[in-house]
Amino acid sequence: MSLVSGLRSGLRSALRAGLNPSDSADPLAGVTRDATSGIYAPATAGEWSTAMTVAGIGSGGPSSLYLMQEASGNLVDTIGGITLTATGASLLYQQAVAGWTRDAFTTPDGLGSHQAQNTTTAIDISTTSALLILYARMPAAAPAAVRRIHRINATGIGTFLSTTPRLQCVTGGAGGSTVSGTSDPTGATRPIVIQADRTNLVARVFSDQEEIVGTVGTYATIAFGIGSSGGNAADIGYLYGALFSGAAAELSKAQIKTLLQTLGWGVLWS
Repeated sequence: MSLVSGLRSGLRSALRAGLNPSDSADPLAGVTRDATSGIYAPATAGEWSTAMTVAGIGSGGPSSLYLMQEASGNLVDTIGGITLTATGASLLYQQAVAGWTRDAFTTPDGLGSHQAQNTTTAIDISTTSALLILYARMPAAAPAAVRRIHRINATGIGTFLSTTPRLQCVTGGAGGSTVSGTSDPTGATRPIVIQADRTNLVARVFSDQEEIVGTVGTYATIAFGIGSSGGNAADIGYLYGALFSGAAAELSKAQIKTLLQTLGWGVLWS
């Protein structure tokens, strides 16, 4: 078949299927995508609805969304009401990240009280499931001591970075634990996912490299924050965050993998 004949055949097939040959073939067309990294960062509830549909997940999108592109001040929740109050003289805004067009909100290594957090209207995982997806530019090397990346509830669940260096899933209260991963997460920008699923009694952390399964603790005291948030901050650039709550946060391991892949991340675990 000649090239012209093949193009004509394809056009006839498209017309018979009721398709407009000029339509984009990208199912995520219209969803915000970083121009340099190629990773999707849905910027509205509507864009997240599209991403969830493409991923085949029907439980709903995030209840809070943090674009983290502010020039100063607090980190605004663009679809919910959980503003993260920024604290710390050494916080930096709109910092360039290698391999990305979008900028980062950056915390300094080793300092306390350098964070963006909410301790009044935040989700409470003692009663409600939560799942947070973060895009984080990790430190170039291991820290001198354990650092915090984020937490949900003061006595709750958090992701820490150890001196090994390894990501840690840390849960508090009775039955809580500290479980370390096996991969070195430094020197790259990664998705970091933390999940507290009350219905299925799950506490775990994911990156593009691995899954870290913790134990479910006794959660108390409302808090949701990135950075030091009760400990010491790491040299991390926060590019993006999406917080899911309730049934929408109770995704299976397979669904979390599919969602990260839909957003453009390569995932090494199965």
